[in-house]
Amino acid sequence: MTTVVNIGTLECVCAKQSNNRIAYILYPIACIGNWIVEAARRYGITIVVITGIDWADDLTPWEASPVRRGAKNFAGHAAHFLHRLRSEVVPAVESQLAMSLHPYRVLAGVSLGALFALWQWTQCDTFTSIACLSGAFWYKGFVSWFYRHLPRKKKGKAYFSIGMSEGDSREADTRHLQADTREIVGDLESRGIDARMCLEPACEHQYSPYRFNAALSTLYSLP
Repeated sequence: MTTVVNIGTLECVCAKQSNNRIAYILYPIACIGNWIVEAARRYGITIVVITGIDWADDLTPWEASPVRRGAKNFAGHAAHFLHRLRSEVVPAVESQLAMSLHPYRVLAGVSLGALFALWQWTQCDTFTSIACLSGAFWYKGFVSWFYRHLPRKKKGKAYFSIGMSEGDSREADTRHLQADTREIVGDLESRGIDARMCLEPACEHQYSPYRFNAALSTLYSLP
C-alpha cells in the first residue's frame, strides 16, 4: 500500500515500513512498478519516490549549456530545489507518515538526480547518506568544483553505481564518466568517508529496481 503526498508540482509516492529509516528517491517517472512496496518491506524502511521535478533545471547547480545539440540550457536551480526539499517536502512527507523526529535519511537519484544528491551532500546534512546511480558527473565544471568543496567529514555513506558501457560515448563531456566517478570515490575515501563504487552491466535507467536494491542494501548495511 502506498500513500501519495502532493506538494505543488511534486508528487511523493510513499511506502512505509519504518518510523526512523527513510529513503528519498529522485526519479523521472511516477513510480518504479511495484518495486517501491516490495523494497520497503524487504529492507524494513520507508521509501519515498519524488517525481514532477524539472529535471534539467531543478537538479543542476549552476547554468550550463546542453551536452546534446538542440537541447535546452540547464538553468541551475539546485539551490532553490534543495531549499524546497528541506523546508517543504521532507517536513510534509515525514509529518504525513508520522516519522520519528530525526530519522536516518538517504537521498538517491539517477543521472542528474545523482548529481544533485552528491552536490547537496556538500551543502547540508539533511540526508545522512546518498546513492548516485549513473551520476551526471559530466556536468560542466562539476568535477573540478567538487574537488574544491569535498566534505571534510561525513558520518554517512556514499554509494555509486555506473554501467560498464557508460563513458563510451563520443560526446566529449561524457566519455570520461567512469574515470570521473572513480576519482570522486577515491577522494571521498582519502578523507575517511565511507564510499563505494559498483560497476554494473546496465546503464542509467536500465534495471533500476535491481540497482536501487544494491544501493539500499549497502547503505542500510543489509546482506
